[in-house]
Amino acid sequence: MADEDTTTETDVTTDDAHTEDKPDLAAELAKWKSMARKSETLAKQNASAAAKLAKIEEASKSELERAQAAAAEADQRAKAAEERIARALTKAAVSTAAAKAGAIDADAVLALLPPDAVTVEGDDVKGVDEAIKALRESKPYLFGKPKPAPGSADGGRQSDKPAQWTREDLKGKSSADIEAARKAGLLVSLMSGA
Repeated sequence: MADEDTTTETDVTTDDAHTEDKPDLAAELAKWKSMARKSETLAKQNASAAAKLAKIEEASKSELERAQAAAAEADQRAKAAEERIARALTKAAVSTAAAKAGAIDADAVLALLPPDAVTVEGDDVKGVDEAIKALRESKPYLFGKPKPAPGSADGGRQSDKPAQWTREDLKGKSSADIEAARKAGLLVSLMSGA
């Protein structure tokens, strides 16, 4: 029987140990419910904070987007202004060069120049003289006849003195015109007998 008592004691001891090791289920359930409520409260607070953060980020994005749109619009206005300035500089340079080259119509010269013939770099307009020269060669009708140089082979005047009238010039002139020509020195060669 001693063997039975030992076995029984061990069984009882094991049962007592299980009883002592078993937690109180009601207390454990209360503990987990309390932790779940705390976690739920924290989650609600985090969700609220996340929503506020999302609103702030959205407002910041809107401001950023507005700033980017304003910057893009300013860039477009600056480019348009630069293009207007470049066109004005080009027109002024071409008009001046066309007038020097004897163009009949500077606007026609400007219109007929190839778009890439004249470039604007800062305040400098480049390629105008070359473009006008090329246009003059290809479309000479846009330019008047060049004035002959003084003393040239085609009968240009020899000096800066006014041309003397001939007897042919006197035909059909009134006496007032003839007197004015005499005072201007245009009849010297006729009166001197030369």
